[in-house]
Order: sequence, then structure tokens, then C-alpha cells
Amino acid sequence: MPLQRIVRPTQPASMAGFTLLELLLVLFLIGLGSAIVGPRISGFLSGNETRRVSDLVENRLNLLRTQAVLGGKVQKAEINIVTNVLRDATGDLVVPEQWHFEPVAEQLPAGAAPAAAAEDEIIDDPDLILLRFNPDGTAKAVHFNLIGPEQTRLGVSIVALTGRVRVQPLGADNAS
Repeated sequence: MPLQRIVRPTQPASMAGFTLLELLLVLFLIGLGSAIVGPRISGFLSGNETRRVSDLVENRLNLLRTQAVLGGKVQKAEINIVTNVLRDATGDLVVPEQWHFEPVAEQLPAGAAPAAAAEDEIIDDPDLILLRFNPDGTAKAVHFNLIGPEQTRLGVSIVALTGRVRVQPLGADNAS
């Protein structure tokens, strides 16, 4: 018996393509991938912004401390919590639009009296946070928060004895 070649009829070019089921499956997989990866990318980008704002404020305050120690002169600055501007002798630092400063009430130990303010530091404006860095490396102890998008909270502390600036993320439960 001779071998016969079976020839299948070819489809015309107009009939070639993907079925509706194949297209729906691909669209479903793309949607599933976007749903998984999208929030991770969003969290990564907001994390970068938080780091950028944190570094911006911390670097500016450390610059003031360094100028006080190396220059031998007191360096002062003020934070306006209404306009969200940190103002010092070098200029204004405006935090990004979604961020704002929030004062933290001083929490003194029982029986302790607040430290006496220098005469030039007494201002009756509740919208200002006054900062002071001294030539000996000390500073006025100050605590304030930076509040960002999605209630991202950064606690900023200036330690009185050393003048060190610390910026750390705060959880929703320990806002002060």
C-alpha cells in the first residue's frame, strides 16, 4: 500500500487570529498582574517621598547646627505650621504640598518646670515653632511631627544637650 500524504486545507488569511477565549484569558492575566504589582509600586514610591522629605528636613537642621558650631554664632530658625515653611538665615525650606508640620506638646516629668526661654525667644505666636542651635553644640529641645500623605508620620526631635537631630517614622498609635 503506497503512503498517501494527507493534505489539510489551509485557512484563508482572513480567518487567522486569536479566539475570544484566548483574548479574555490574556486580559485577565494582565489585570491580575496589575492588581498584585500596582500597590507595591505605589508603596515603594511613597516610601521614597517619605525618605526624601525626612532627609530634606534633617539635613537642613544639621546644617544649622554645623553653622552654629563652626561659625561660633547662634543659629536660629522658625517653623510656621500654617505656611509649612522652615525659615532660617539661609532662606526658606518649603515642604512638599502633601506634607505639613505639627507641633508636639512638651511632656515634662512630674514636678519639672519648663526651661526658661531667652528673651529673644519669647513669641506669643502659636503658629511658630522656634529653633535655636548654640555654638557649644547644644540646642533648644524641640519636638514636632511631619505629617504626610496617608497619615505618614515622622517624629523630629532636637536633643538639647547635644543638639543632635533625630527623624524617625512614627506609627499611628504613638503619634507624639
